[in-house]
Formats: sequence, structure tokens, C-alpha cells
Amino acid sequence: MAVKNIMIVGVGGQGTLLTSRILGGITTAAGYDVKLSEVHGMSQRGGRVVTYVRYGEKVAEPIVEEGHADVLIAFEKLEAMRYAHFLKKDGVIIANDQRIDPITVVTGQAEYPEHILETLSEKHKVISIDAMAEAKKLGNPKVFNTIIIGVAAKHMDFDEGLARGLIRWMGEEMDESFLREARAMAINPACVEAVADSFKLVYTPFHGTGYQLVPEILRRLGYRHILCVPEQMVPDGAFPTVKSPNPEDKAGFALAIELARKNDVDLIIGTDPDADRVGIVLKNSAGEYVTLSGNQVGVLLADYIIGAHRRAGTLPKNAAIIKTIVTTEMARRVAEQNGVKCFETFTGFKFMAEKIKQFEEEGSYRYLLAYEESYGYLMGDYARDKDAVTASMLIAEMAAYYRTQGMTLYDAMQKLYETYGYYSERTISLVMPGVDGLKDMARLMKTLREAPPQDIAGTPVSRVRDYADGTVRSQDGTVEKMELSGSNVLYFELQDGSVFIVRPSGTEPKIKIYLMASGKDAAQAAAKIERYTAAADALRSLAK
Repeated sequence: MAVKNIMIVGVGGQGTLLTSRILGGITTAAGYDVKLSEVHGMSQRGGRVVTYVRYGEKVAEPIVEEGHADVLIAFEKLEAMRYAHFLKKDGVIIANDQRIDPITVVTGQAEYPEHILETLSEKHKVISIDAMAEAKKLGNPKVFNTIIIGVAAKHMDFDEGLARGLIRWMGEEMDESFLREARAMAINPACVEAVADSFKLVYTPFHGTGYQLVPEILRRLGYRHILCVPEQMVPDGAFPTVKSPNPEDKAGFALAIELARKNDVDLIIGTDPDADRVGIVLKNSAGEYVTLSGNQVGVLLADYIIGAHRRAGTLPKNAAIIKTIVTTEMARRVAEQNGVKCFETFTGFKFMAEKIKQFEEEGSYRYLLAYEESYGYLMGDYARDKDAVTASMLIAEMAAYYRTQGMTLYDAMQKLYETYGYYSERTISLVMPGVDGLKDMARLMKTLREAPPQDIAGTPVSRVRDYADGTVRSQDGTVEKMELSGSNVLYFELQDGSVFIVRPSGTEPKIKIYLMASGKDAAQAAAKIERYTAAADALRSLAK
């Protein structure tokens, strides 16, 4: 086949370089000769980034010349206009309908052009997609570039690749391979068999991809009464029965709760559309259906997995769990009181995957669970990203175990609080939209670094972790180095054991503030969170 020329343009921080490597890997795996080229030096957030992917029977040069690109993939529409002259006469522009103001526009030196895509359509074939909106529907804004790759694939000889056998559909054999690996992660399936005749649970995939594998893995675990929400078992990207297909949102569980009430079900499991996150709804002591946070489910899983391995005599001496820096400190308490090491990473499973790989290469630790507060969980060595299928199975196994003990998962959570202390968490978003949003965010972080608060809501700050340079500064002036560095995050440790974390979002115009507190009882922990919430809201003034 003739050499195909793909040009990818975008703004620093959008994943342009990663996308070119993904395309390069796909085309290489398909048997083509592939050449990649990347324009480095401007990949900081806000700068231009240009990459080239050339593939065919034989590719000599990595650079795409002007007027030779078959496909121009633009993650931002102004970048599409800037590089449209690289396109062939019959080439195609795949443009993300997103506006990101360059620094000249932000500072008032220039104006952002209007009607960019309409103007380009006069000379070129333009396929426009609001990939960010579609990604948010899926519950993960970070996958917007993957959506664009899917659209672009139609213009990259996909059909020819299929005909030649260079591309093949993954079928039942892949499902079966995955299910075998997932099923092997069960620790105590006997407890499921003990309650299988009476235990009923409700499952919903929210119109997403979990509709096949989650019920199947639950059946293979031993469950006999799996009630699926029929209206939501049909894959549909419009998600017609929910406002948001997000397992963090209780409103999305309305149909599942209705089904559970009719059948007197204690546990509801829901997975997000791409089946990598899972949330649960259960009955509290008053018989009301309530949600558990991602932090709470993670703590339950950590305690159960450690305990199940100990009861089975399979707990490794070098056992570890992995959490992010913004995940509840209760997880650390659970791990350490059970003789298990707790490690922290930056937010995102790619960092957890790196830590797992490090353990494997060093032979140092064997991880049992990796999780983050946003409902993502991973166990085992079969994957390197969060997996709601296996997590759903282990949640169901955990529920069965506690049923054999005469308890619900809600009861189990209360017992954990009694054992390890009462913890409470909250995430607050300070939205800073518009042209001045980025400047306001930068100003806030600069102010907090240069003049860190001595106290937050009246509670003295004992230490400040700055993950940008990897330092910890105590109130007595001592400075220590941390293992982690290179992320724009400020972590304030308070004298009462609470935590106040400030982190700019990497995908949206907002500052995220993570609050963590503990107390002698639930009321005390909740009261601390309320005080620190007021302090978080007050930070807006520092950005002005």
C-alpha cells in the first residue's frame, strides 16, 4: 500500500505525543513499517505540539511535508487552521471542536478567530466532533483523544487492514482469557456458595460495556440471583435513562434502587460506561439505600483482602497496597495496623502501574490492591489500569463473606470506623472559567507557595508538602526531600491530623481541594470537614 501520512496537532497537555505513540503502536502491530516524528520543546501546557505518523509497506522519512498529509488530527480547532496547509487536496481534517486560548489571546495581544471550522470546510473535508463532551459522557474527560482516534480510524485504511488480516476483531476467546484471569483473583469463593441460594444483588452497567462481563464474572463466582436493570443493559452512548452515567452519582441508580426495593436486595453494583470504575448502593441500618464513597469502598476492600489472605494463610510477608496522595489516610491506617505497607503515588493509574512495575523489577513488594478515591480499583498482574469487572467480583465476594458473619457491607463499614477511627473526606472544586481562569489558578498556587498559611480554619499547619519540587517544610524551618516530585500539588498537614490538599485540574478550569479529617466519632470528623470546607471556599479571594 501507499504510505499514509497522519499529522497530529494540539496544545501542550492534551496528549498529542501520547496519541502519536498509540497510533504508531497500532500500525506497527498491524505489520506496517512505521516512522514517527515529534516536535519537542513546546509540549508545556498551552504550547503548540506537532507530531507525525507515517506508515505503509516501506517508509523512508519520518516528516510529513506540506500538502502531503492524508489526515490532519487537530485536538484544538485553532491548531487545525494553523496546519491545514499540510493537508492533501483530498485529505481529511478530524477536528476537536474545542477552544483553548493561546497566551497571545489570554494577554489581550490577539483575538481568537471566529467560525474556524466553517471556514476550513470551504476548502477541505472537515469532520468535527466535540470529543471533550463525549468523553465527559463516558465519565472520563481524559479519553477525549482516544475518541478522536476512533473517528480518524475510518480514514486510515481500516477496511484494508481487516481484509489483509493485519487487524482482527477481539472475540469470545479474548473475553474468556480475561474472565479466567479475573476469576482467579477470588480469594474465598466458598463464602459465596454458602449464601448463593438467598443472596440477591442488583447490577447496572449504565448502558455501557460492563453488561456482558460483570454478570458473567458474578455467575462464575457462584451467584445465582443477579438482577440486572433491563432498561440499562442496552449499550447506548446517549445514556437515555440517566442524566449522568457516573457511579459516583446516586441519581443514576434510581432504576436500580427501584428494582432492589421490589426484590428486597441489600447490594447494588454499578459500573461506568467503559467498565473501569464501580460504585455501590446498599441498605443502611434504617433500611434506606445509601451510597458509599470511593474512599469507603477502597477501605472495605483493603481490609477484606488483607483479612481474607490472612485467614487463608496466603498473606505475603511483603504485602503492600497502593493509593494516591489524595486518597483517604484511613487506607494507610488499615494497612499498617495489619502489617501491610502502604505506598502513595500521584493521581492516575499510570503512576500506580509504574509503582507495580517497580515492585516486580525489584522483587521488593507484592501489591494486593491499588485504588483511588474516584471509584477505581485494581488487583492482580493481568492489567495495569483500574478494572471494574474484577472489582465488582471482589465486592460481591466481600458482601457474601459479611453475610456469613451476619453483617451487611454497611455494618462492616461502621465496624471499620470503630476499629480504625472515624474518617471523613470531601472534594471541593473552585471553578475558574474564562480568559482569566488560568491566570487566577496560577496566582492562587503562587500565593500559597510564597506565603503558606500558618493555620487553616484555626488549626495550625504542621508541615507543607510541595510536590512540585518534592520538599516537605515543617513549621520549625526544616526541609526534607520526598520520593515524589514534579506535580503542581500543595499538601498541608494540620496539627489535628487533618489534611488540606490544593491541586489544579489537568483537564478542566478549576482548582480541586481535597479535605481529609478524622475524629473520635463520626460527628467530630464531619464537623472538621465543614470548618475546612469554609476555608476552601475562602481561597477564591487569593486568586483575585
